[in-house]
Formats: sequence, structure tokens, C-alpha cells
Amino acid sequence: MARTNGGLIGVVKCTTADTTAIQTITASGDYIRKNCTVTSVNALVIAGGAGSGFAADGCSPSGAGGAGGYRHATPIPISARCTPVTVGGGGAGGTPGAPAIGTSGSNSVFGPITSNGGGGGGGVHTNPGSARQAGAAGGSGGGGSEGNPDNSPEVTLSGGAASPATSPAQGTAGGNGVINAGGGGGGAGGAGDPGVACGHPAHPGPASIGGDGGAGSTAWPGDCTVRASGGAARGNGGNGSTAPGGGGAAGVAGTANTGGGGGGGYLNSASLAGGSGVVVIKETVPTCASGVWNLKSHFSKLSGCKWITRANASINYLIVAGGGSGGNQPGQGGTG
Repeated sequence: MARTNGGLIGVVKCTTADTTAIQTITASGDYIRKNCTVTSVNALVIAGGAGSGFAADGCSPSGAGGAGGYRHATPIPISARCTPVTVGGGGAGGTPGAPAIGTSGSNSVFGPITSNGGGGGGGVHTNPGSARQAGAAGGSGGGGSEGNPDNSPEVTLSGGAASPATSPAQGTAGGNGVINAGGGGGGAGGAGDPGVACGHPAHPGPASIGGDGGAGSTAWPGDCTVRASGGAARGNGGNGSTAPGGGGAAGVAGTANTGGGGGGGYLNSASLAGGSGVVVIKETVPTCASGVWNLKSHFSKLSGCKWITRANASINYLIVAGGGSGGNQPGQGGTG
């Protein structure tokens, strides 16, 4: 009769953590931890970007949408296998009539972290001579709509502030709008630029050019993906530029699951929505020993330098020798 190899039996033990599991959550639901021993995680929480304002006539560019708030933290304690996650949606663009301002993005939430939706871009809701709108406050502020040359208090329309204040800051302000040029939306890594116009007292330029969208960010340690940039604005003499991070170019919506702001509108164009948010969670997963090993497995792990040593784990174990073969004569016992 064939013999059976011996082995080792012990309790399950975990080594020093050496594996990182990353979950990217793009819609509201639950975060499900990979390992039952994990009690804290690292997380990046980005809210929805805002929509740009509506541009009601042929020469009145709107402000661009601000990026969703960008926040991260470590460690975040977790106690249950499943933890609720809210991923904020991007805000819709402004609509004809009042209010023409873009809709702010929705908040994203994980554990104790709440990131605020971006602020909507200012709009122009009727023909020249009517009131224009400043950008709305949000995780990052929206850009102001073009200034009104017929109304001196509205020559400059301010960009929205980053609000509420957090430490570190979750975003930046939107850029000011000027005559015939909207302001860029604020981003997680830099403020939206103001539009510029020839002869403007605060923001002069060679022509009416829309403001650049604010820069996105990679501030979460170990992350190289740029996210949460502001939308770029239009101008009668040229458009602002976009930065990496999902913010829309002038006339283009923000990219989904980046928190980017919507690009500014112009010439009765449809206003543009902001990109939805995202939550990214890093979990450190320990390498665990099952508690039962046959000798072949033990030898293989030793040969590959993967056997758990006393330096990184304490192991209680029982060594079991191989079973003996049966005798072929009455009274004979097997040998171990």
C-alpha cells in the first residue's frame, strides 16, 4: 500500500502586510473589504464636478464648471465587512431662462470624509443688458460669466470660492469673467484663470479670451492619476485651455469619474455637465498561512524563500510524520 506524506498543522497566521488591494468605486454602493483582519484603509474621495452656465445669446460666453472636491485620508477605521460609499454625480449645465447658472456637483462620502460638489459656472439668462451671474461656490468654485459692458458693477463677474474650507484644501476658486470672456472653473490643484479682455482694468489682454481651467491633482500619496480639474471657458476672441484631470474644454462636458468641471458655453450653445466623482480605496492585505501544509508545499515555500519565519510571525504547529505502509504477513507492522 502506498504511504502518505507527513505535514505540519497549525493555526492560521499572517505575516507582515505586503500586498495592496485597490478598489475604484464609480457608483454609490458598498466597499467590501478583501480581508477580515483589515481594520483601516486609505481612501481618495472626489465629488462630482459642476456644469457650466448657459450662454443665452451670440456674444455672451458663460463661466465654466468647478471641479468636485478632492480629499484623501489615512488611516480610515472600518469595523464592518461592508461600508457604504456615496459617489456624487456631475452637475447639469445651466438652462435657458433664470437661473442660467450651472448646477453644482453632488457630494461624495466615505466614512468620515465628505468631499463637496463643484460650484456651477455663471450664466447669461437673457439678451445683452440683463444681469449676468457670478460663479457658484463649491468643492472648487465655478467661473464667472462674461462681464456686462452696459452695467459697470458687472464689468467683472467673480468666480466662486472653494467652500467649505477644509485642511488640506479640497479645491480652489473659479476665475473671474470679463467682457466677452468667461472665467475658468477651479481645480483641485490650481485656481481657474480669469478671462481677459482688451482694456479691462483688472484682466487686460490682446482680445477677449476665456479663462483656463484650474489644474487637477495627484496629491493622494502613491497615486499618479490626475483628477478633478476645472472646465475651460470660451471667449469671443479665443478659448481657454484645459489641464489634465477630466475638466472639459470649452464646449465639452467633464469626464465621468474624474470630478472634472464642464467646459463653458457660447453662442446659445447647450451648457455642459460636469463629470461624476469617484472613490478609490487602498487596503493592505496580509499574506496569510493556511495552517495546514503538506511536506511538498513546505519544501516548495522554503526553496522559494516564502516560508514564514520567526522574524515576521509566531507559529504554533504540530509536525506529523508520514504514515507507514501495511505489512504483507500476519503480525507485521508498518514502518514510519
